[in-house]
Amino acid sequence: MLDDTIEQAKAKLPKRVYSKELIELLFAQPYCKVKQLVDANIVKRQTAAEYLKKLEKIGVLKSKKVGTANLYLNIKLYELLLY
Repeated sequence: MLDDTIEQAKAKLPKRVYSKELIELLFAQPYCKVKQLVDANIVKRQTAAEYLKKLEKIGVLKSKKVGTANLYLNIKLYELLLY
């Protein structure tokens, strides 16, 4: 599942967006927030939001507004945890 997501990201995202660290972080738990990318020193806040939106656009993540924050759900990981 992680390897498939890495390949999907490599194929569909610009090289500046894809990083193995970013994809691995998405599998640490079923959802991700901008703050997690910033705290992991992957990217700055503005760039983190952009990258998560790009991952949503290619079908890796699905966003949900919770209060004032956007949560990005890792669709494949979430489905695996449900079953």
